[in-house]
This record gives sequence, structure tokens and C-alpha cells, in this order.
Amino acid sequence: MVCSLCGCDFAFYTANICLKCGKLNAATSDAEKNIIMATPQCEGCSVIFPYLTRTHCNPCVKQLNPRLTDNNLVGQIRESAKQFEGQASQHCLNQNEPKGPQALRALKLKDTETALKQQRKAEIFKMEANLVIYPAGSATCKKVAMMPILKKVPGTDLADSALDGLLDDLKHRYSNLPGPKEIDPPPSFERSKVVFNVAGTGNKVHNFPTDSLNFKTIADLHASLKEDGYLSDKDTKNKTITLRVDLYKEESINSDGFDSPDDYESAPITSRKASKSVNLPRTRPSKAYGASKSLPSSKKRVGPSSRSESERSPPAKRASGTLYTSSFRRPSASSGYALTTGPLTFDLISFKRTYCITNMSGDVTAVQDASVDNILIGNDWQTHRAAGNIKGTYLGSGFSKFAVRGVYKDQHYVILQSRPFGNIWPTAEANGISLMQELKMLHVGQYFMSSFITRAASCNVELPMLRFNAAGAFLGLAINTIPGPPDDGEPDTRTIVYRTFLAAPYIAPADGFVEQKWSGTNQAGDNKDSVGIVIDAFAHHSLIDSNYTAVLVDLQGMHSETADEVVLFDPQMHTVWEGEKMHFDDREKGINEFIRGHQCNKMCRAMGMHKNQRGRPWEM
Repeated sequence: MVCSLCGCDFAFYTANICLKCGKLNAATSDAEKNIIMATPQCEGCSVIFPYLTRTHCNPCVKQLNPRLTDNNLVGQIRESAKQFEGQASQHCLNQNEPKGPQALRALKLKDTETALKQQRKAEIFKMEANLVIYPAGSATCKKVAMMPILKKVPGTDLADSALDGLLDDLKHRYSNLPGPKEIDPPPSFERSKVVFNVAGTGNKVHNFPTDSLNFKTIADLHASLKEDGYLSDKDTKNKTITLRVDLYKEESINSDGFDSPDDYESAPITSRKASKSVNLPRTRPSKAYGASKSLPSSKKRVGPSSRSESERSPPAKRASGTLYTSSFRRPSASSGYALTTGPLTFDLISFKRTYCITNMSGDVTAVQDASVDNILIGNDWQTHRAAGNIKGTYLGSGFSKFAVRGVYKDQHYVILQSRPFGNIWPTAEANGISLMQELKMLHVGQYFMSSFITRAASCNVELPMLRFNAAGAFLGLAINTIPGPPDDGEPDTRTIVYRTFLAAPYIAPADGFVEQKWSGTNQAGDNKDSVGIVIDAFAHHSLIDSNYTAVLVDLQGMHSETADEVVLFDPQMHTVWEGEKMHFDDREKGINEFIRGHQCNKMCRAMGMHKNQRGRPWEM
């Protein structure tokens, strides 16, 4: 059972709180708590023993190995060792080492034969891939006139590797087609620029995000697709995965290699569900998001943008070669580069990591990593917080959390922990639950963002690069001893206030990003700029895509006009889902507030979402 306070897993203990945490809760002084924290604890039953020198106490050792029943465990281990020592030595002496090249070849042939036998025993799956291409400026795909790729793949192979192999085979077969190609120049076969779809029953095609595969095997992928109802009965029975791979034609350019100035005029959005074209408002004349616009044939722009599932890249500016753009940005005063800032100081914290994975149905699962890792966390932030200065490693505080600089695997991170409400600090348990919910919400937000990008591509609508700050985020449980709060009148110098902390990649304003907020917890966004209407449409999409059971609110993040990128963080949700709720989740009331406050904008209409206004499930 996993303790809800310290997060440790005890194999032979079934209560929600381990015995050590129970004693800590009952302790009445800091001295007593320090004594309890320093007392060794059995990893099996959670009991603390003052003189325990092993990981498990004697009763737990007996449960782990029932053969060791006597009190003299050392004697039994020695007796077992003696029993097999002679046989092991004789076995080693009887090994005939191969001598000469002929014997070595025979040994290698035997090993190969053994490996082939093991491979034949493995479960075999079939993969079939057809290729379709979207021409520039068109929402209608063309199936390429070539034979599909058919492969047999062991179920133990990684799905990521199998998809890469399919793409290589499709590229090779397409490039060797006789005669002129249907699309010239040929489309890109890069993994980040294709969309994978599963061909289901009849003409149904289901998109699935490949960034959620993680370390899934082919057998895992087949089982997941079957569970989601994506596979036909035939493919389920025959252990087959039938794929349709969508490619998009690269953008064409003018003869001088640069975009025409006309390309930056108002760009109409064309929806396959609505025949009208509309012009998007925007705050700057250089960019508007929507579908490809009608230009003379020599200036034709790309149709659906070829972007990955989690984020879409800006269209290429050159057909051959890449237009170089400097990524350097002038350092800000808070970047640590300026001489007046001085070096940032950190403490090394050892911790165990918990991260999240998301399946294709949007279910988020927390995974605990038992290995110990290290992270650097700023140690001067308490001083700057007390003085009210955003300085050093102190990044500021929000309604419920402190934000502090950190460094993890040579990358800048932001470290988050709960802050007090007035003079009342949340309990360690409340801090852990709150931060775990926030980590899961980041991944839920990224799931809906991926499906929003897929919806936009299907409607031939162009978006900026959009993502949540979920990749690389994790929950840490410090294994260091955390000192208690200071006495009254004494300064607080603790590097971390709780053992549990949330860590996410840090996006600095010095990187060209500006922090923006587009909606509130109970206020739907009503933005007029080009990025704001995209975010408002995304919130509407989360409502529809969740079947009116959830809506993402309080949307905020960092926006870079130069990089044409938006990174969202710290979202909130109103849901009617089962399970523990966050304090800001107003359930049906919050969802109804969003429905009443949201006004469909041009982006919503371009994607046909204004037509999807059905009743709420709890009212049906």
C-alpha cells in the first residue's frame, strides 16, 4: 500500500498512512519529530525500529522468502550455499570452451538458432500502411496509387520503432514509383510532419497521437486500439493494425526564395463544414491564423500545416534549404548574465520521481520511479520573498503556490510548492494532492491540445505552435530530512517547505516570451487578438471533445511572437468526472458558466464548433 503522506510503498501494510507518518502526526514537538524521522523504518510493514540495520525486519524477510523460517537466518543461508557450492563448481569445471574458428562458428550458429526459436515463439502482429497526400490548399486527400506496405512484426517490438520502419518503407516505395509523381516536389516523410490514422470498420478513420506511445510495444498498441474500439473485427481477430498515413505537400515560394508581401494580408479560414470564408482579426500585420488563401498559382501557399501531434511547426520559408533565423535574445537583468545579478545559489536535493503517461482515450496515469535522482533548488528565495523582491532564485508566488528556480539535468526548471493561506500552511498531504492534480491537469490539457490541433488540420485551419508545459514535468519526493518551520520571529531559510514538489521546464521572459492570461476560472475568454481567439476556441474544443463533461479554464501561458509559439501552464478545469476534486472545480455550475459566457468566434466557426451546441449530459 502506498502511504498518502510520504508516498512510500509498503508491501505488507494496508492502511492509507504508514506507521511512521502516523507517529509524526501525533508528535507534539519538533524534537520528537526529528527523533522519529531519524529512526529506521522497515520497507515491508512500515514499523520503525531504533536499531534496524537492514531494509526489512525479520517477519517481513520471512514473508519475502518462506524457506527462511528459523531464527538463525545466517546459518540457513550458509547451509544453502554449501548445498549448491559443489554442484556449481563442478558445473563450471565441466564447461568446454570452444577452441578454434570452427568451434566458434558452431557456437555462434547455435546461438542464432536459439534466438530464432525464441522469436518464433513470440506473438506476431501484422501491420498494413496506405499512403494519402493532401495537396497544397486542398482539404481533400489523394490516395497514392501504389501497393500498401505489409509487415509482420513481433509483439515485443517497440511501436515507435515499428512506425519509423513503416515510414522508411513508404518513402522508399514512393520514391521508386515509375513515371511522374502525383505531387511534385515530393512531400516530407519526416515523422514530425505526418499524421497516423487507424482504419476502422467501414470508412471510419481514427487519428491517434504517436507522442503518447512512450515505451509501448506493438502488442500494447494493438490492445489499446482494440479497447478504444478503433480496430475492425477482422483486424482484431487477425492481430492486424491497418494504418492510413497522411502527408502534406510542402509550401511553395516565390522565385526569390521569400514569401510575397501579399502572404501577410488577411488570410481567410475555410471550414469543410462551412462554405463561408472569414478574416481573422489580429494585433500585428505579419501573422493571421487560418487556412491557405487563394493566390496566383506561382504564389500558392500550403494547405493543412504539417505539424506533429503535440505541436505544429510554422510553414517552411524555402523549398530548398532552410532560411536561417537567429535564436539569440538580448539577456534580461534577471537572466543571471548581467554582472549586477551575481551567481545563483542552489542546494542539492535527492528525490524520487513520479511522472504521468496519457493513453489514447485521455486517461492519465501516474508512474512512480523507484530510483533516486538529484535536482538543484534555489536556496536564497526565502530571503527575497520576505523582502518582497522577485530576485535571485525567487520567481514569485501565485494564489496557492511559490515558484522557485531549479536546475535538473542541466536544464532550467521551475519548482512549485504550496504557500500559506494567511498564516495557515496547508498540510503535507494537501500539498502532495494539490501538486499531483496540477501535474495531471497539464497532461489532460496536452491531450485536448493534441486533439484540437488534429481538428484544425481536418478543417484546413492554420494555428501557431501550441503546447502545454507538460513534457518533462514531474512530481518529486525528497528523501532528504526537511527541517521544521522556524520559531516565531526567526527567518525561514528552508530550501523546500514540503518533501513533495512539482517541477516543470522553466520558460524565461528572456527567451522572447511574454506572459499572458486569456481567461479566468469562472470567466470565459472574450479575446480579440489573433492568439486570444485561438485560445478561446481551444477552450470550446475541450468542452466538445470531452462530451460536455469538462472544460479547461483559467488559461494562461507564455507567448512568443518571434517564434510564433504559445506555451500554456497551470490550467484549471471544471468537470463532472468521478474522483477527488480541486478547490476551484465547480462541476456542473462551472461548465454552465462557461457555456453561458462563451461567444463563438471566427475560429470556432471555421472548425464547425458553433454547430455543436447539444444539451448537457447531466440534464439529458
